[in-house]
Amino acid sequence: YLKKNDIFIDIGANIGTTTLEASKKIGINGKIFSFEPTPKIFKFLQGNILLNKCKNVELFNFALGSKSTHIYFSDIYTDESNSVQQNNIGIKVKMKTLDEIIPNEININLIKIDVVGYEKFVFIGATKILENTSCIHLPAIAKLYKKYNYDYKEIFDLLKQQKFSMCAVFTPNILTVLPDDFEPKIGDYIAIKNIDEFLERTNYKLSH
Repeated sequence: YLKKNDIFIDIGANIGTTTLEASKKIGINGKIFSFEPTPKIFKFLQGNILLNKCKNVELFNFALGSKSTHIYFSDIYTDESNSVQQNNIGIKVKMKTLDEIIPNEININLIKIDVVGYEKFVFIGATKILENTSCIHLPAIAKLYKKYNYDYKEIFDLLKQQKFSMCAVFTPNILTVLPDDFEPKIGDYIAIKNIDEFLERTNYKLSH
């Protein structure tokens, strides 16, 4: 999907696997905003960006949510499973909103988000950014949303209000626009503002 000179946001960057790949795709005149809240993992992310000499990446070592505050974040060994905690267990980290970090006038080509069930609150704190975002890649895992007392429909509805169409790729290179009554199983989904632009960028076909 990504092309030269694009702007990409990586929310839940971990050690930077997706950020590094995106950095190559968008080139030196593109821009990446990459977020990772866990201090230990953030150091690996920093190291990987330096090692690969990425000049188009800006790194942020805090969590994203619906407001600016401090929260507790788990710090378990399997770092890809760490998440925002609702009790005072774990490490205390700063939380900000995407709207206060990213200039609101910037057009965002793609957001990748994977925050282990906290997606709804990140989107609530990004209403201005979402107005200027073309495409979002997100997971939908029901049991992770339950931890924060909501379900997938709240995320899908929030994105639809921002004029996204909810889509998925069930067959390689075939884009499926999801019906309103679709209930996601565990998997990855794509929110798209302009279906034709997505198809042109990816050379995917639309399912019928």
